[in-house]
Amino acid sequence: MKSLKHTAGAISGVKANWTEEELAVLRPPEKISVSEWADNNRVLTKDYSDLAGPWRTNRTPYLREPMDMFKARGVTKITLVFATQLGKTECEYNMVGYAVDQDQGSMLFVLPTDGLAKDIGKGRFRSFIRSCRPLRNAIDGERSEIQRLYFPGMEIAFVGANSPSQLGYRPVRYVFYDEADKFPPRAGNDADPFKLAAERMKTYHRRKEVEVSSPTYDEGHIWQSWIQADVRKRYFVPCPHCGEMFVMKMKQIKWPEELNELPPTLRWQEVAEKSWLECPNCRQCVTDQHKQMMLQAGEWRPVEYDKDADDWLPCVPRTDRPHHVAYNISTIYSPWKRFGDVAKEFLESKDKPEKLMNFVNGWLGEPWINQAARMRSDIVMERMQNYERGTVPKEALMLTAAVDVQKDHFWWSVRAWGEHMTSWLVDYGGGPGICETWIEIEDVLEREYQQEETGESFRIYFALIDAGYRTEEVYAFCLEHPGLTAPSKGLDETSSKGIPYRMGTIDKMKYTSLRLMLLDTEYYKDFVYGRLNREAGSRGSFNVFANCPRQYADQLCSEHKVTEYDRKGRAKQFYKPVISGIDNHMLDCEVGNFAAAEIAGARTLRAEDD
Repeated sequence: MKSLKHTAGAISGVKANWTEEELAVLRPPEKISVSEWADNNRVLTKDYSDLAGPWRTNRTPYLREPMDMFKARGVTKITLVFATQLGKTECEYNMVGYAVDQDQGSMLFVLPTDGLAKDIGKGRFRSFIRSCRPLRNAIDGERSEIQRLYFPGMEIAFVGANSPSQLGYRPVRYVFYDEADKFPPRAGNDADPFKLAAERMKTYHRRKEVEVSSPTYDEGHIWQSWIQADVRKRYFVPCPHCGEMFVMKMKQIKWPEELNELPPTLRWQEVAEKSWLECPNCRQCVTDQHKQMMLQAGEWRPVEYDKDADDWLPCVPRTDRPHHVAYNISTIYSPWKRFGDVAKEFLESKDKPEKLMNFVNGWLGEPWINQAARMRSDIVMERMQNYERGTVPKEALMLTAAVDVQKDHFWWSVRAWGEHMTSWLVDYGGGPGICETWIEIEDVLEREYQQEETGESFRIYFALIDAGYRTEEVYAFCLEHPGLTAPSKGLDETSSKGIPYRMGTIDKMKYTSLRLMLLDTEYYKDFVYGRLNREAGSRGSFNVFANCPRQYADQLCSEHKVTEYDRKGRAKQFYKPVISGIDNHMLDCEVGNFAAAEIAGARTLRAEDD
């Protein structure tokens, strides 16, 4: 066989001489995935990794699919909304390495600033090349510069998002955006850097755009890109006890209740050592020792945001041929972080807005809601009045109650009402192991409450029971307590006629006497938060009893109203959790109380003249 270096055959009767480098460009990609390429070729150096040595995808199995998606036909854009300590930069470098070695094409690697682009080009990325044999052998050292590296058939340009001339330098097949949410909104006097860079890809049919970042604000680029993706995915892992697949979240991390009584520093230390994760299905204890097995058996599944559940839930993908795929994952999945490390960071951060934002963005991989600092639980604690828990203030004229029904337990609250919809929290309770039976709910609703000065007895006048969960049980309970209770559900969409509630019917013969209350929950959340902004004790104010627990305040302020835009640029406002680590049961209960008060006629309450 003739040497490829000298003769490659004849094309159209003309003899062609090719070098090995030129032939390498013409060679089709091997039938190998990006993750397989990384396992065969990557070596982590001690300069940039604590795990120096050969790359092993099975250490971080959640990186396998995002890496392999780089080779997927039809996919032109990949968005990685990743928290820290998950290996997202190495994932990005593996895609770059695969492209250089297997599927060449000119590339832009965009970083927030030109200075950072220089640092990466001569530092971490050079170390990556030196440690990877195919790239080390391929780089043209003589031609390459700090921000421009040359390989057979391609070049990589490292540019800052603040440098419009570099972003528009030449057509490229690949664009990588590193820490995309830290980019400036405009590249000099030009358009935003994402549009400038994307313009360079138009001539390539088999182009790839990869953006990697922890999120910042909900209106930030990376989160809006996640929302607009054709398919959005989160990583589901199996419970080691029941096998149910679920997404690991902050609210599932638990620690012994008695640790909350310790001084802060000692509490944080103890929580770091004694925390576990609770399976949302069987409620069994999941420890750090289970995590690696769970990661190995995990899988990325498509999700859609469910407004009623305030969560991203599994769904059927909108298309089986997506062009844009997005992935979102938190530090809870990191093999290098214990559940206790995450809990400790949360406790250290939760009362300091700047640190809390860093926790939400960098640890949970979620966006920070702009209004968060203004609607923190401190406001609720400032609404405490001088009356005891379980007693009725002297100005009160009526009591209502609301019950939030969960899969295996209840939450409830009782609220007193006076003139002009002034209200006072009388009592609340619930939770797993605390309130789990309908008999306990019956006891709450039939309880007598004493007015603090006169000793006059008050009973609950009207109560709403959320029928979203265990619907049949709720209907049966309300049928047994006519007049006192009614089942309620949130409206599917905000009432277009401005009616905050309406009466619906139940299509079951045995429940025809019941009236289902359909609530505009967005309206009532606005109502609750609006009244919470009034001064304590003032007309129409929202008040709580003395020494109200922080738990109530945290749950009440667990959501904020946000604006998101669809792919057509249409704005949509709705409430969503500030962070996933705080339950919203008390907010749901107070929504029920405000609705119950309106239904019962609290707006017309007036005290009798002496």
